[in-house]
Amino acid sequence: MNVELAQELTRKVSALVRYVFERGNIENDKVKAFENGCCQALWDLLQEPVKQEPSEEQTDPQWLGQDGADCFLSLLRSALATGRGHVFDLGGGPLGIPKAAGPSTANALGWKIGKRLCLAPQGQLVGWLDDSILYLDGKASYAVACGYAIEHGASLATKKATVFNRIHGKGLLARTDKENGKNRLSIKKRIHGNSMRVYALRLNALLTNP
Repeated sequence: MNVELAQELTRKVSALVRYVFERGNIENDKVKAFENGCCQALWDLLQEPVKQEPSEEQTDPQWLGQDGADCFLSLLRSALATGRGHVFDLGGGPLGIPKAAGPSTANALGWKIGKRLCLAPQGQLVGWLDDSILYLDGKASYAVACGYAIEHGASLATKKATVFNRIHGKGLLARTDKENGKNRLSIKKRIHGNSMRVYALRLNALLTNP
């Protein structure tokens, strides 16, 4: 949906309601309800193309033939773009709204325009963005990717540990860790005051189609 167009049309609806009221065609106590009804109808109309747009959701042969890492990233990319999950931007204030507020980037990170014409997160939280690094919750992101595959009559056959091993093998992890002398692909990061184990995925690996 074109946000600027929606905002402009909403302003015009409000101006029209005021004009009708000033001419005495609407009682004072009914003005707000009438205006809200008009804006809601406008919102529903503008939403229709989004609901009907063709689907990356319909079975996508591109990810069906990929290896475990690419398949996971493609599934996660599609799941976020279609509202199954979202990413919280650590630099985006208390609400985590993506700083790169371009509609395409926000949509790719699982944020869509809500009824108040503001960006709103969709679906399950799968990770946290910090500049160019996406700190993925391994369990949540894998579950969302698997769920998207199942919805489309397929499955992600590669286990989570293998997926992230292959992602690391492709050089897509920005950082790894060592614990008790052993290499670990997940790292410890403090997020919202809590220490968590996450995977430091380079953001471009998610945003760029192979």
